[in-house]
Amino acid sequence: MTDSSSKIECSIDLEHDDAVFRAQKWLKGNVVVFVKEATQGFSVTVQLTGYERTTVPGLLSETVLEEHLLFDESVLIDKLQQHNESTLAAGDVHKLAFNFYLPASMPPSIHFDDQKGGTASVDYLLTARLDQHDVTVTKPVTVVGAPCRDIKEMPNVQEPSAIPLKSFGILDQGRFLVATKICNTHIAKGERLKCSLSVRNESKIELERVDLQLVETVEWRANGHEKQQMTTIASLQDLTLPGSFTRPTTHPEHGKDIGPSTYAELMAQLTWKRNWYDLKVPPCTIESYTGTLLTVKHALNVLVFLKGRLQHEIVATTADVQIFDEPLSGESGHLQNNHHIKAEASEEIARTKWPHDANAVAGNLETAPDVPTISEGATISMQT
Repeated sequence: MTDSSSKIECSIDLEHDDAVFRAQKWLKGNVVVFVKEATQGFSVTVQLTGYERTTVPGLLSETVLEEHLLFDESVLIDKLQQHNESTLAAGDVHKLAFNFYLPASMPPSIHFDDQKGGTASVDYLLTARLDQHDVTVTKPVTVVGAPCRDIKEMPNVQEPSAIPLKSFGILDQGRFLVATKICNTHIAKGERLKCSLSVRNESKIELERVDLQLVETVEWRANGHEKQQMTTIASLQDLTLPGSFTRPTTHPEHGKDIGPSTYAELMAQLTWKRNWYDLKVPPCTIESYTGTLLTVKHALNVLVFLKGRLQHEIVATTADVQIFDEPLSGESGHLQNNHHIKAEASEEIARTKWPHDANAVAGNLETAPDVPTISEGATISMQT
């Protein structure tokens, strides 16, 4: 966006043409000022703000809105104010450099629409103001989440549990045993979520099939109104499981207690190659996020479908999963071309340190130090 007055024209030029920047990196750019008519010198304020914004349809068709400030930092550039005693010549072009450090804890940009009048977003906006000339120019910015800070795998093992099965929701027909293992519950978009499944049917009911579902749940609220939407983003249906463990039995077991031998067998079966499955996390998945107005959660569900029964579908077990953007070593597409990850120069000291910032991945600065580095002629103010 470009704004102008009778004497000045202003625009924002960013280091990345697509205006996409990764948290735990620098956002750099220039305010480009074109002098159309000779004028006195002036200062420029550049501000980066981030908001959670939510909308919920009201009872009488009105839309309920709410927003919450996430990030607010500004830079004052007074380089051109040094020309107060003279004038800036017509036709001159001035490029005023600015930069902001995006902390590791900075939430990623999110845009969600339930197609029913409800929306939730995390938005970032750059604003440059030339107050003396009543000129304001803005530019939206997209923030990509910091890569997963946990280099080690975070497995999840759900020990064998007993799920009671009933006919018509009343008559006890035995139980279904299930155990699961997820190799890594912290997974990047575009990667494969690997898991194993061990089951045993100890009921009189025949199982139709067993499915795996990766589910995304978005919860948002606005001024006391709450909404939720659950979406299956990946699934595997009709898993090929050993027949002897899914067929009904004439001697059903009851209760939640599982004998030592059965427990050991189910845990051992988690290592069987034929019991391993993987689901690809779609690249368009929203990053797992917990905020003030917006929460995005992910979980892996094991669904059991009963054959010919009113109680047809049962969620046998569920495990939470954290989904992040690609790790530093996994940059792909336009991020790899335009946003090459490299160690920051030692003189580029991060000016912002948030309490929850984790240590950077090896090769980057350890943390964002408290002491800011300020460009010549610039001062900063920050609100968190």
